[in-house]
Amino acid sequence: MRRRFNEFVDRHEVPWELTMAVLAVAFVVVGFASDDAGASLLPTLEAFDLALTVVFIAEFGSRFLASYDRRRYLRGHWIDLAVSLRELFCVMFGHRNAGMCRRCGRRAR
Repeated sequence: MRRRFNEFVDRHEVPWELTMAVLAVAFVVVGFASDDAGASLLPTLEAFDLALTVVFIAEFGSRFLASYDRRRYLRGHWIDLAVSLRELFCVMFGHRNAGMCRRCGRRAR
């Protein structure tokens, strides 16, 4: 299964990376839009934020588990892990801890 997954990613490397780049841009746009969103739009943006977070965590986790050299993969993708864990923390604790999540400051005011 590991071999098949890695072969799939290798065969589709450019579309895979472009898709992840588009999702990363969408993640940033959603984050900035959430800062200025009204009360009616905020739940929708937070749902998109959560969905994108789940996609990024799933992508990192699947590629990490499929890697033949996990230590090497982690060295090359540590920032992905850091951002994913930060976002997961924010989701798990409801964006309550000021300074940890981009929307905490607005909610704490």
